[in-house]
Amino acid sequence: MSLFIDGDVSHIDDLRAYDSPILELSAAEGIDLSAKLRVAAAEIRVELEEFLQKRARGAAARVEQVVVTPALKQWHTVHSLALAYGDMYGNHMNDRYERKWKEYKLRARQAAATAFQIGIGMAAEAVPKATPPIVRATGGSLMPYTYIVRIAWQTETAKTGTPSDAVTVTLETGGGLAVRAVNAPSAVSAYSVYASTTDEQPTRQNATPVPKHEEWVMPFEGLIEGEPLPMGPTGDWFVRNDRVLQRG
Repeated sequence: MSLFIDGDVSHIDDLRAYDSPILELSAAEGIDLSAKLRVAAAEIRVELEEFLQKRARGAAARVEQVVVTPALKQWHTVHSLALAYGDMYGNHMNDRYERKWKEYKLRARQAAATAFQIGIGMAAEAVPKATPPIVRATGGSLMPYTYIVRIAWQTETAKTGTPSDAVTVTLETGGGLAVRAVNAPSAVSAYSVYASTTDEQPTRQNATPVPKHEEWVMPFEGLIEGEPLPMGPTGDWFVRNDRVLQRG
């Protein structure tokens, strides 16, 4: 999972999975789907804030703690589609677009009701998605190739956030990698480095957490097959139907 505020609720590929022609139609009609995803997130955030204020009953529940559950992701996806088709209908008053707009508006309302019924997942320690690191080439034993590097922030209690977007580095003559975290929030104490070639999934390269103000330098031996990328924050408790539910 990721945090709602990380901005990774759903993506254009998710819109296409629900509605196959949306990419072609949006391109033809001049609709910016990325903008619709952002607007949908902003509108849902307002609803989440209102819901948490009413339902959490004094619990320390802030929208910054909300994790993206499958139900919340579905709500965001169909609401984004409703916004896109609403624009298309507004531009042309086309019956087909009107049907799609009304269909996704209804599905968005249903998805919202389902998300609130199942429960809004909350992270006790909301560790945000990491900012992409600064990566530089060093000496080492890596073959000439293109490598990808991601990092994940970690708190002193070992809570881990969503990994950063990938940084791509091409070593024309081989060598090694050095990584430095940037813009780490105050609650974060350390980070972990995940790296691989572009043909594989990144795995953790550091045996122990790297202090957030220190640079990690790859050992001369090169990349290792460490732990896979973390999933990010999980719901430690849930807010649902006038109740705060502890996990488990």
